[in-house]
Amino acid sequence: DLYDQLISDTMISFLNVEDLTTEIMVNKLTVENGVQLLKMDSAALLYGVGDVTTITQDQSNIVSETQTLLNNLSAYNKSVVDLVVKTGIGIDNIKYGTPINPIRILEQLNF
Repeated sequence: DLYDQLISDTMISFLNVEDLTTEIMVNKLTVENGVQLLKMDSAALLYGVGDVTTITQDQSNIVSETQTLLNNLSAYNKSVVDLVVKTGIGIDNIKYGTPINPIRILEQLNF
């Protein structure tokens, strides 16, 4: 019935927020690790033991992982709004899951 469907939809929204929270943390760490790898490979190149191809691959991986991070941030924010709409709880009063500003996440990455 309608009540059970509403409960089910709300639980799915909550689980989406939980899952995406974990994915965002993993994505952020992956980008941070990619940046560190780029720094190490750049240093290796300066000492004559690296190559430009490795640097280009590192940069490409960082761009790809950053895109994944931004896509997951977008999906997360949408899921938070869906959860707020389905529960009727104001976004300032929701205890789990608040919108994340993608610019703040990117600022923390120290490219």
